[in-house]
Amino acid sequence: MSLFYESRIRQVVLKRWETERIPQLESNIRVEVGIPESEILPEESPILKDIAIPIAFKNMVAQKLWEDESDTVKEQVRRSQQQHVDATTKTVYNTDGVERLELLREYSM
Repeated sequence: MSLFYESRIRQVVLKRWETERIPQLESNIRVEVGIPESEILPEESPILKDIAIPIAFKNMVAQKLWEDESDTVKEQVRRSQQQHVDATTKTVYNTDGVERLELLREYSM
């Protein structure tokens, strides 16, 4: 969701929230974020922008948009996810085979 929140998802979320507000998802606690919107990183925007709208609602909208998205965009998202996974620190939870055994050996030393 963070890859396209600003460019494709946010406006749909805002429009649908106005017409389809789900009281069960609304929180009684309103949290004010002290970060100017211009300083919020793109990967943080689904959480830190439009904070009055629950993340569950944002996820529902994003899922529907994903289902209707073209194969080209889906492939772009998958490549971005894979690059993120490749860039993360390897652990026994996200590796397997020989790579995992090497990590276990390092941990036990």
